Amino acid sequence: AQLDRCLLRVEMGVPAREARRTILHRHRDHDPVAGIRQVVAPDELTVVWEEVAAVHLSAPVEDYLMDVCDATGEHDDVALGASVRGMLMLERVVRALAALRGRGHVLPDDVQDVGVAVLAHRLALSTDARVRRRDSRAGVREIIAKVPVTATGDDRSSMVPRTGPGLGGLR
Repeated sequence: AQLDRCLLRVEMGVPAREARRTILHRHRDHDPVAGIRQVVAPDELTVVWEEVAAVHLSAPVEDYLMDVCDATGEHDDVALGASVRGMLMLERVVRALAALRGRGHVLPDDVQDVGVAVLAHRLALSTDARVRRRDSRAGVREIIAKVPVTATGDDRSSMVPRTGPGLGGLR
């Protein structure tokens, strides 16, 4: 339940030994937090959120997103699938990803590209799956591979027009 409140779970791994040494040396002489400065003004962030909210999610892609979320609860390794909150977070992330990619509409590829990061940490694996040391990330990858992509229609006339690549509010 605690992890369901986190938007994404991104694993970065451990840096190589020399990279860790560099980090150690950088932190030895000064406080890296002291150099942090504001990079986005609140009004710019509001514009970005509005642009993300304006990204079009067609009914077929919405169905696909919901089918992926529904399938998490039907997977053999999963005791408790993605919640409504998980579905809402996936919808927000795919809209943001489409905007970052310079599109005014979401594609099934966007769902596939972020599905693991958004959904895997939200699933409760079955006891049997935990005993077999199954990984919820592998389960979500299996689900994404098996859930058929519904016809998107791809009617560009219904798409929200974009004013250029990426998020215009952050230049």
